[in-house]
Amino acid sequence: ITNNGTNVFRTLPRMNFWRAPIDNDFGESAQYRLSIWHAAGDNIRYKYLGNKEENGTLTVNYLLQPAGIEATVSLTYVVNKDGSLTTTAHYKALTDNLPEMMRFGMLMTLPKEIDQFTWYGRGPHENYVDRNHETFLGIWNGKVSEQAFPYIRPQETGNKTDVRWLTLKNVQGQGVKITGAQPLSVSATNYHPEDLDPGTTKKQQHMSDLIPRNETVLCVDLFQRGLAGLNSWGARPLEQYRFMEKEYKLSFTMSLIK
Repeated sequence: ITNNGTNVFRTLPRMNFWRAPIDNDFGESAQYRLSIWHAAGDNIRYKYLGNKEENGTLTVNYLLQPAGIEATVSLTYVVNKDGSLTTTAHYKALTDNLPEMMRFGMLMTLPKEIDQFTWYGRGPHENYVDRNHETFLGIWNGKVSEQAFPYIRPQETGNKTDVRWLTLKNVQGQGVKITGAQPLSVSATNYHPEDLDPGTTKKQQHMSDLIPRNETVLCVDLFQRGLAGLNSWGARPLEQYRFMEKEYKLSFTMSLIK
């Protein structure tokens, strides 16, 4: 996707199954128990299933197989008549033994100057599926650099739930709009999940020790696991905020803002 000959994206959307663990995740050893999903988005085999032109649209199909995981993702791209792109990711587990996912979605990056973030969803501050009752549905605005909360120890941050659509623009008003076929869970920050992830043990560093990336990192998810918090030394999120089904489908449409 280009705008006046310039690429809108620095890196194209890829599957993402992991978040930087929060303190409660470490308390219940999720960094070990759910670690199969850590590198799942970086180790995927793609199988091209062909394309089809019909009624002015072009549909392209792939089958994705995360290495070492008994699951598949059917990935469908539809180029619509108006030039927008609809992406659908259909996840299917092939076994009953997979652990729950941290998140299910796609990660992409844009130039840092595309930093004007607007969303129609819950706000104005970060919120999660089990931590959003103090937020309100509305149209909210902010700079990307303001979305990551400076926790004492770096961890997952900046998420928004129940998002119907979002835009990311530069100061000239150029950028992209993403509209969900269902409510989305999204974040737009200057950090990749791995920037905030200390690994298997808590790393004694502060947010000020991190150097923000020279890009906007956009995560568009169907869900992200709840934060829990009944206690911080073993309690998992309540059942309704955990995602253990064998099938999920995420769909969103991306369009250019000129």
